[in-house]
Amino acid sequence: GVILANGDTVHPVSVEKTLLDARGKGQKIILALDTEKVLAEEEMKVITEEGKGVQRITKLMDPATATGEYIGVTLIEAEAAEELADALKTTFERDPDLYYEDGYQELVNRGFIVDVAPIGTVTWVEIDNHDD
Repeated sequence: GVILANGDTVHPVSVEKTLLDARGKGQKIILALDTEKVLAEEEMKVITEEGKGVQRITKLMDPATATGEYIGVTLIEAEAAEELADALKTTFERDPDLYYEDGYQELVNRGFIVDVAPIGTVTWVEIDNHDD
């Protein structure tokens, strides 16, 4: 497998350890999820369902309905590569301005289980501007 980490996210190595520790139950894709942070409009929000993984991933949802925020770190097992590549291709062809996370939503819409691993109380930041 591989760990994908957005270049604008600064986080401790415990996030990767959490993802690696979550392996072994047949998951193919595991997203690092912050379930502690108070969410606003800008975050990539996720709704999960017990035993079914991600149900929705988008910035376009009421923060109060979200399970947490996807922090931009994903463990992708080799078995997921072909299906993920196809979902990303479909997403890009639909609209090249969509986020890659919309490819995860495409997978979910196809019945693929995208799992999450809560990262716990961890200090991390997404750097979007000089203030960050």
